[in-house]
This record gives sequence, C-alpha cells and structure tokens, in this order.
Amino acid sequence: MKTMHPATTPMVLLAALLTAGAAQAAQVIKVGTVAPRGSAWAKAMDEMAEAFHRHSSGQVELRVYPGTVGDEPTILRKIRVNQLQGAVLTSTGLSLISPAPMALQLPMLFDSFAELDRVRSALEPELERRLAEAGFAVLAWGDAGWLQVFSKKPARTPADFKGTKIWMWANDPGAVEVFQQIGFSPVVLSSVDMIPSLQTGMIDAVPATPMVALSVQAYRQAPHMLEVNWAPVIGAIVISKKAWDAIPDSCRPQIKAACAEIGARLRAEVRTQTADAVAAMVKNGLVVHRLDDAQRELWRAEALRAQQLVRGRSIDAALIDRVIMLRDAARAPASKPGP
Repeated sequence: MKTMHPATTPMVLLAALLTAGAAQAAQVIKVGTVAPRGSAWAKAMDEMAEAFHRHSSGQVELRVYPGTVGDEPTILRKIRVNQLQGAVLTSTGLSLISPAPMALQLPMLFDSFAELDRVRSALEPELERRLAEAGFAVLAWGDAGWLQVFSKKPARTPADFKGTKIWMWANDPGAVEVFQQIGFSPVVLSSVDMIPSLQTGMIDAVPATPMVALSVQAYRQAPHMLEVNWAPVIGAIVISKKAWDAIPDSCRPQIKAACAEIGARLRAEVRTQTADAVAAMVKNGLVVHRLDDAQRELWRAEALRAQQLVRGRSIDAALIDRVIMLRDAARAPASKPGP
C-alpha cells in the first residue's frame, strides 16, 4: 500500500482542517433597526433570523440589532461601510436609496389599506428592481400606519395650521415643499431631535403614525391628533445586494418566501396595533379631531396640489401615473358575469 510522505502529512491535515472550518463558518448578516426590542418590527426580525437559519441549514446567520443608535440615514451610512448589511426602513430611509417607493406615499392617494395592498403587490417587481439597481435587496414590504398630524393646539383645516412650525424629516425636500404649500412652516430636523424640539417650542406639530407617537410619547407634548389619514407610511426590510448575492442560490427562494410571509403578518399586526395605540393615547389625554365632509375636501384639494408638486421632480411622473391607474382599478367595482 502506498503511504503518504511524512513531511506532507501535517500540511495535508492542516489544509483539511481549514477547509472544514471554512465550510462550517456561517455568513453573518447584521441588520439594524431603530425599533426597540419587543416591538412588532423587532419580533418580526427575530422570526426572519430563524427563517434564515432554517432555510440555509445554518449557513447564513441573521443578527438583529433593535434600538440601533441614530436615525435611518445613520443606519444606511453604516451599511455603506459594511458595519451593517441590512436595515428595517420607513419611507425616510427608502427614499435615500431610491425615490420610487415614495410613489406609494403620495398625499391622500389611498382611501384604505386594501387599495394600498393591491397597488403595492402589482408594483413590487418594479420597485424591487429599482432598489436592486441602487444596491439593495428587499426581504419584505411593510407599513407603519397612516400618517396623522399631532399638534399642540387643536386644528382641523389647512388654514388652521397656517404658520404652524411642523417637524420635517431631514433629507426629504419633497415633503418640505408639500407642507410649505399647505401653509405650514417646516422645520427640518433629525428624528432624534423631534421630542426635544417639541419640548422647547422649536416646533408645534409633528406628522407621525399613532404607533410612533405613542412609542416616543410625542402626544404628551402635542396632545391634539387630526385624523386626516394623510398617507400610509411605507417601509421595507432590506439587505445589501452584495450580502444577498453571497447567500447560496439554493437557499434564496425559500428565504425570500418566508420573509414575505412574515412581512404580511407584520403588516396585519401593525394595523391592528394602530387602533390600540390611539385608544391608549386617548386614555392618557390625547384629543382626536375627526374631519367632516367639507373639511376632508379641503385637505383633498391640498393633497392633489401636492401630488402635482412632486410629479416629475422628486418622483418619476410615469411611475405616479401607473400608481394612480392601479389605484383606480382597485376602486372599480368587479364586473358582473354575463348571462
């Protein structure tokens, strides 16, 4: 029997050990989110971590960092330098990757989540293509509820808000222009400065979803909520395309399907929790102001002007047209079968 040369045996064994170690080492994907531990978003990410492990047979490990310090632009900068590889983003962060998803967040475009769901489902391939071109893969789509206006003083019409100093997201010039047109006086700040600015009087109002207003206690400084349903806050869970492409081809379809399913459950849970959030704030002093038909029409007129303001500027005109066409199709009554 031929034996291996003694001098080569240690090298062969070392190579075998290194190869085995490399095969066992998991790909680690770090995902940041400003959502705190225990929130619906953080819990959904924990489910996704289990799905990654299960469908990759342990080859891919998703590590979730709830309560990541900083705002969404900060998290994106960490992804750019590979400190993180993914994030849970609202429209604020998504718009820094591509403005395309903002077409789903035009003012008063949708009357219901059912309309939003049908339009987004039809647009997902296009939106994901645009985000992929910018270097990101979408694991799941989500939303955070309807954007409402929380203010220090009661107000119901655009005229009532004239001159009101309203907090605006940094890096969102389109939203600044829209609220300026309505008559607000936007104050551009980081999200981490929102509550201190309410406390000092630097701002008088904030656009926020009920869940956000409850979680950061904004309603304590701005105890009047105008139930205007200005826009659904769009969100997504994304990872860098580089990290996504490094996952074995055999695992990606199962991981994507599992994440999409978790995302659908998350959307349903968030929508249920929105009503609970409003009830909890009302119990602690929030006053909800609901619009009558005449007041709603005033806001719709402002919303239509706002849509024209961003059309072809911050958001692609052809994409806006397609969203409106899909929205109208979602509203059309189902055709009756023939005799």
